[in-house]
Amino acid sequence: MRIFLLFIISLFLSFNSYCQLSKPDFSQIDIQLSRLCQLRAHHVFSEQRNEVMGNFNSMMLEAISHPLSFNYPFDSLERCIYITYSSDSLVRCYCYDNLDGGSFHTYTNITSYYTENGNFQSQLMIPEKESPMIGFDRIIRLNPPEQKLYLFKGFGTYGGGKQHISFQLFKIENDTLSECFDCYEDYSPLFIEQNRGQDFEIEFDQKTQRIEAKVYRFDNETGFYTNEYDLVYYYIQNGLLKQIR
Repeated sequence: MRIFLLFIISLFLSFNSYCQLSKPDFSQIDIQLSRLCQLRAHHVFSEQRNEVMGNFNSMMLEAISHPLSFNYPFDSLERCIYITYSSDSLVRCYCYDNLDGGSFHTYTNITSYYTENGNFQSQLMIPEKESPMIGFDRIIRLNPPEQKLYLFKGFGTYGGGKQHISFQLFKIENDTLSECFDCYEDYSPLFIEQNRGQDFEIEFDQKTQRIEAKVYRFDNETGFYTNEYDLVYYYIQNGLLKQIR
């Protein structure tokens, strides 16, 4: 226990020294974050879990808050978490599993982005109506560009043998990236669930901004989805996500 605490302290102190340089050493920051990220997997069920997770979260937030982090590749860290850019390269998302244990998964999503005025921002995405069981792995800038609207594709899995994907709309206003609930036809994002093992067949046409999804039919008796499905279509027009009926 004592040796472990000394290791965490030394890792944290060396990380801070790299961050506080006038020009942060992101090659070393990448290595330190990667080491701690991998360490999390060994402490999912240990007494030190909360300390390891808390240190990793705070180190991630500190590193990403620096503008120079935006274009750094983080090659080592990317082996441990999801890192994705938006289609216009103005938004970057760092997503990782919180390793709660078992089949119930929650995710942390941290974004950094440049506003239309060229200001750099970073933030921890706090779930509102969106579920903490969603991690983001794709970001698409929507047309027209002046709407500053982004489509975030999310994924997740949890107990009960189910998995899901989501499509959520986020907008940059007043230098803040936040979910646009007024951009949904029914004030809720697109959420598609199915059994684990069933393939997601989702297509998004960037030009027409249309989503085509295979939606499996639910069997109330078994509590699972059957192999029968419907093709459902959605489109985004004038900043509003609607189902084509």
